[in-house]
Amino acid sequence: MVQKEKELKLVVAENRHHAYVNRGFALIDEGQMRQIGVKQGDYIQITGTKTTGAIAIRGMPEDRGLEIIRIDGLIRHNAGTSIGEKVSVKKADIKEAKSITIAPTDPNIGPMAPGEVIKRNLLGRPLTKGDLITPTPPEEPMEMKGDLFEEIFGGIF
Repeated sequence: MVQKEKELKLVVAENRHHAYVNRGFALIDEGQMRQIGVKQGDYIQITGTKTTGAIAIRGMPEDRGLEIIRIDGLIRHNAGTSIGEKVSVKKADIKEAKSITIAPTDPNIGPMAPGEVIKRNLLGRPLTKGDLITPTPPEEPMEMKGDLFEEIFGGIF
């Protein structure tokens, strides 16, 4: 007997959590993750008018029991959906890429990030042919020095 894949229909909501934006994460309720047979860190498939992948992350406590999936604008674009629309969500059947080709969306603009930043952004991230990505540099603390800093804090530090 062939077991049917478990799939949920969830309403798309905005991912307001900065730490998860542009990194390929989708926040969903833990109970809903169990329903489709995934746990935190597993890959899921999200389908609107297009299909893309994301990494399942446990949703926020205030979202518990709601039938929503919080995804950022990039994942919404790649899934062909918008806030308030329903998408299908299921465990992803993934295959490791042997190679990928990336190109800027505007042919007049070259890569805006060093190769290492792009590589770090792609490792472990589920992608589908045609997906857009936005390489995000590692977050580093800003160092405040100079005349303006001295004017404002005048020797306090």
